[in-house]
Amino acid sequence: MDYRVVKFIKNLREEHPRIGKEKIKPLLDKHCELNGIKTVSESTVGNILKRHKFFHQPDVSGKIYHNPNSKWAERSGERTTSPKRIGEVSEKKKGYYYHYK
Repeated sequence: MDYRVVKFIKNLREEHPRIGKEKIKPLLDKHCELNGIKTVSESTVGNILKRHKFFHQPDVSGKIYHNPNSKWAERSGERTTSPKRIGEVSEKKKGYYYHYK
């Protein structure tokens, strides 16, 4: 594989960190055609991304840690309700009653 292919993918991912192998492939094909380089498949582009660890996602939110004691976490816990079993189970009949808050 030509080093120019890897260099092109690296530069493209630095400029557009969230672009995937599906969108890189057509751009790479044009680049290879212009420079007389043998093209590579889409799966090879994915392998290059993994092998060279071209994951350049900028920290947009600035948030690294989620605080489970935050007000947002407390509110989201109230929204999710799970059914609770209330009642007795007898040999003949099982009485399942669900109570939602």
